[in-house]
Amino acid sequence: MGSRQNPVTAEDITKQVTRSFKGFYAPRKVNCRTIRQSVITNLLRSGRDLRIVQVFVGHKYPSSTEKYKQSGMEELKAAAQKFHPLG
Repeated sequence: MGSRQNPVTAEDITKQVTRSFKGFYAPRKVNCRTIRQSVITNLLRSGRDLRIVQVFVGHKYPSSTEKYKQSGMEELKAAAQKFHPLG
């Protein structure tokens, strides 16, 4: 419940998050969606079971959660920056 016993809406939360984090992570865009995506990605990256994460985030299908798995993306980015002729 929010102020005056009114329910807090998703829009209210987004406004608060946007105001609170404005300028902290420039030029990245921080909002409820990016925070949720980051949490899911970090849970999977830390080795949590896909099924547990799926239930935690409320996805109906495991494939929805599996999309957040990143297989070696950080290593690929680092290698591209290191060996690319224009990098």
